[in-house]
Amino acid sequence: MYYERLLVGNVRYLGNSAHDFAIGPGHLRRWNLFPAGSSSSALLRALALAGLGQRQLERLAQRSPLSLAERVDQPVHLEFVQVRHALQEREATSPVRRHLGWWGGEGGQFSALPKSAMRQRDPAARAGRPDLGRSNVGRLLLGYATWRTAEGLEYAGQPGVEPTRLPGDHFGEPAMYPALLADEINLDSPQEQKEMMLRAVKALRTAGVASETTLLLGVAPDTTTGRRRTSDDAEALCNSRSGRIHLFPVSPSADVVAFRNFQARGGFLVTACKNAGRVYHVEIQSRRDNPCRVMNPWPGKPVIVHEAGRMEHVPIQVDKSNGECVVFATRAGHTYSLEQTGG
Repeated sequence: MYYERLLVGNVRYLGNSAHDFAIGPGHLRRWNLFPAGSSSSALLRALALAGLGQRQLERLAQRSPLSLAERVDQPVHLEFVQVRHALQEREATSPVRRHLGWWGGEGGQFSALPKSAMRQRDPAARAGRPDLGRSNVGRLLLGYATWRTAEGLEYAGQPGVEPTRLPGDHFGEPAMYPALLADEINLDSPQEQKEMMLRAVKALRTAGVASETTLLLGVAPDTTTGRRRTSDDAEALCNSRSGRIHLFPVSPSADVVAFRNFQARGGFLVTACKNAGRVYHVEIQSRRDNPCRVMNPWPGKPVIVHEAGRMEHVPIQVDKSNGECVVFATRAGHTYSLEQTGG
C-alpha cells in the first residue's frame, strides 16, 4: 500500500496544501523530498493518520487526543489517494486505487470524509471509506509495549520484559525502554500517559535519559542521582514540544528568572520574566505567518494580546479543551505582548 496524493486543509504548519508523491497514476516517485522542520513532522503525521483504520483512529483519539488544527474553530481535512499494491510482488497484480479521507472534528475525533466533501476528483480512483481494521502504521502508533507494576502500567521496550537498569549498565536504555517519547508524550498528553512514562523513568532513575524525560513532562528531575540540574535545561523555562508554548513549566514558584529569545516550535522567539510572585512580562516574536498557541501564564485570569507599538488588542481565542490555551494569529516579523487583566 502506498499513497499517490495527499490533500490537507487546516493542518498546523501545512495550512491548505496538496502533496503529490507520484509522477502519474500508478507511477510512484523513487524519492520524495520533504521540507525541513515542523512542516515535515506535520506531513509525516498526516500520512501516518492516512494509514489508520477507523477503529484504530478511535483508539488513538481516546489515548492521545489529536490536535492538528491550525484554527481550532474549523475542522481538519485529510484527503488522499491510496493504492493497494505491493511494489515488490513478483506476480502480476492490478493495483486498486481508492480515494479516501478523514474529517476532523472537536476534541480530536475523526470520521470518514464523505464523498460530497472531497475537494479533488480522480476518475481512476474509487471513492470510499477507510477500512475498519489494522495497518502496520497503526501498530507503530498504538503498539508501545507496557509492563504492569504494583503502581500501575509503565512503558517498556519489549512486551513482557520489565524495564530495569542494573549497576554498571551503560548506554543500554534504548534496548529496554522505547527511547524518548518526548514529542509524542508531552505536557499536553493525557495524564494517564504521562504517569505511565514517569513510572518507566522511575524504574530507570539512574539512566542518562531519566532527567531529560521527567523535565519534558513537567516534573523536576531527581538530583540525587548526580545527573543534570533542572537549571541546565532551557525547557525548564519554555517547553513547546506539543506545539503549545508552556512558560516556566519546571521553575519553582519562588524563583526569580528571565529568558530572552528562546526558540519555540512554530517559528517563534519567546521572552519572559517572572519574580517570586508571578510572571510579569511575556513577549513573542513571530518569524512566520502562523497561529501562536501559548498556555495562559495567569491561569483563570483574562489575557489581552497587543502588537508591539500598537494600542489595539489582537483578537484571541481561549481553547479550554486541555488546560487554558491562548490562541492568536501572528504575522512574520511582528512582535506581540501578553498581559493579564482584571487584577
